[in-house]
Amino acid sequence: MLDFYRFENLQEYPSLLHAVSQKSAAYPFAFSLALHTGEEPEKIISNRTLLSETLGSKNTLHYVVANQTHSDNIKIITELENRGWKESIDAVENCDALITNLPNLILTILTADCVPILLYDTKKKVVAAVHAGWKGTKAEIVKKTVKKMQSEFGCEAKDIVAGIAPSIGACCYEVGEDVAEHFFHLPKSFKKKMTNTC
Repeated sequence: MLDFYRFENLQEYPSLLHAVSQKSAAYPFAFSLALHTGEEPEKIISNRTLLSETLGSKNTLHYVVANQTHSDNIKIITELENRGWKESIDAVENCDALITNLPNLILTILTADCVPILLYDTKKKVVAAVHAGWKGTKAEIVKKTVKKMQSEFGCEAKDIVAGIAPSIGACCYEVGEDVAEHFFHLPKSFKKKMTNTC
């Protein structure tokens, strides 16, 4: 059976349909949903179809996928249509955060190591899905997404709740100084690892 992670704080809002998929050996390519990584497209589409069926919405859902580029580019989705769902050619180009206030529209973020973040304005019913790798984090993509929600939809920060999905952790991820130096100004943002040089 297909399982999802769900955010406890976001489950308080029945109008917000959300899910974080997991790897599973029971499905093709460990239930990959990525059309850009070279796996057989037909099997990826079958995984996406299964995901859609498992979400179990009574309404017709539309899916928007971004062509993520580790940027701080944000796109507001104003049309109720599928983009990047059946083929990658019509995905939203060069974008790492999607925002909409349209019901029955699923904003889709694909991650492996990076951090997927869901933002939801409980009053205005505006949702944002953010892909935050180290470059996007350095560029403050989450902060910029909140500001875009405020400027475009009149959202207030106090009404926005967030869910931060699983990502790679310090236990399993090392970076060189060329990456870490971008975060030296942030206390506790990294842990220095000593190496022996003989």
